[in-house]
Amino acid sequence: MKRGIFTKYGCALVLAALFIMPVQMGADDDKPGIPCGEYTADDAMYKTFAFQDDNTVIVHVMGLAAKETYTLKNGIIHLDNSLQLKMEGPERLSGYDLYTEGYTYLRTEEPEKPCRPLNGDAMPDCYATGLEMKTTGKLNEAKRQFQHCCDNENDARSCGQYGFMEAIQNGYNKKALAYFEKACGMGHGGGCTNLAAYAAEKGDTEQAKAYYKQACDLGDQKGCGGLAELEPGL
Repeated sequence: MKRGIFTKYGCALVLAALFIMPVQMGADDDKPGIPCGEYTADDAMYKTFAFQDDNTVIVHVMGLAAKETYTLKNGIIHLDNSLQLKMEGPERLSGYDLYTEGYTYLRTEEPEKPCRPLNGDAMPDCYATGLEMKTTGKLNEAKRQFQHCCDNENDARSCGQYGFMEAIQNGYNKKALAYFEKACGMGHGGGCTNLAAYAAEKGDTEQAKAYYKQACDLGDQKGCGGLAELEPGL
């Protein structure tokens, strides 16, 4: 493993990816629709998930709020930050990864109307296929899938995932950085955060601040944390 990936905030991304609990696939008939409204588990580190239109969710953790997107397959919600939740019905979710497992999230705020899924479908096929491969341990296949989705469908999340997996395997090389740059340029906060971590590793504090700020503005909580570390007065 090359040392570049183990920066303060890059390491948090690594740990989140390595300890994903395996997905247990169920029948499509068991899917209770898409989540909608605010779900809370008072004692959990990830306390609240507020699901909105277009497969977006506001995640509240340790006083911070970050906007994420998600995919849904067979009742399992996959967030872009690697968290997973299982739909038990419209009023209840259960944690399904290392950080949320054991917690039950109850709907505490009813939506004014049903949430609208992205493009009329709760799961964009290309990116979701890569996620399923990744969470079931087919890492090489997942990496190729994310590269395909990024190169051929310009999916920002896939670009970020491919760059992340390349960096895990080979460090911050030119290929990983190129995919992070593409992801960041298309509005994926995680890509910006990884670019910031690389800049900080090189000692380029101003560049790191700029990327962390961009990531934070896009709703990436690790980017906000990195910016606060470099500029404590903010």
